[in-house]
Amino acid sequence: MVFFARLKAGLLVLLLMGGLIGIGVLGTQMVGNHFSQANATQHAQGKIIKIMGPEKDFQLLLADKRVLSFHCGTGCRASLSHMQRHLTEKATTDVYYLITPGQGKQGQQLQAVSVD
Repeated sequence: MVFFARLKAGLLVLLLMGGLIGIGVLGTQMVGNHFSQANATQHAQGKIIKIMGPEKDFQLLLADKRVLSFHCGTGCRASLSHMQRHLTEKATTDVYYLITPGQGKQGQQLQAVSVD
């Protein structure tokens, strides 16, 4: 009888710990996504048609046939090999980006934040 009480208590503790860990993981994921894609971040979806230079700048062909040029740079969370795979496979790509002031004669620049 004492054995079953201890077994029930042990299972209850494991269930409680699992629930708390699950809530912690989901909460961290939600908060992380909120801060990484801030309110000023915009979204575009299309296919990568060209990757240029070592800074992973690229062009994205949208469904409406417009082409957007993105600057990736060091602040961009994107793997060059992942982007090249999307280019080769003509896979749909989601890009989260910020509109930043351009340099020199350029107007606004699209700064990629995350590419997946």
